[in-house]
Amino acid sequence: MTVVVEEQLRRKHPPEAIALMERAHQAAPTNLALTARLGTVYVQTGAPQKALDLAKAAQPADGAPNAQLLLLTANAQLALKQPDQARKVYLQLIKDWPQSKHVPSAYLAFGELFFQEAEADPSKLTLAEQAYKEVIKYPSTDFLGYAHYKLGYVAWNKGDFAAALGEMKKTIEIAAQNPQAPGAKSTSESARRDLVTVYGIAGD
Repeated sequence: MTVVVEEQLRRKHPPEAIALMERAHQAAPTNLALTARLGTVYVQTGAPQKALDLAKAAQPADGAPNAQLLLLTANAQLALKQPDQARKVYLQLIKDWPQSKHVPSAYLAFGELFFQEAEADPSKLTLAEQAYKEVIKYPSTDFLGYAHYKLGYVAWNKGDFAAALGEMKKTIEIAAQNPQAPGAKSTSESARRDLVTVYGIAGD
């Protein structure tokens, strides 16, 4: 089922993918992994409120959601432009499920939020840097290369061109080692372009 869904999404046929996932979810409504995947597809296809409603409906009776549901909830809130609520849920995930494989995703979200806020408040760059550094503590995460790329951008913005070059090179290396990781190709291509730009600036 997952392979078929991914193929439909790759071919930009989200209605077919959603229909498949919804039928599977109806057949197994207590399957939290399936719930989280359907919710993620909702977020990816521009229906974050459906994802949020799905996450709320799947909350266990004892009120202690698992890491998958927390991540889905926060991602949906972020897509709904509710960053403050999302931040609280990402933090809950990190605190309540420190061993979860979803923790790097939460740290990455914090990094992205702080990086965006740094456009108006440059002091937030340090917070973004701290969040991205938390992501790279998990070398098996699919976001490893992207986190290094963003660390390069943080260093670039801080004027530390040597560090920026090092992070860009690391990004390219990681993409070469794990080309199947989500976004590896595009991130590597961006890093290569930025590497040339930073070299030029550093040489001035």
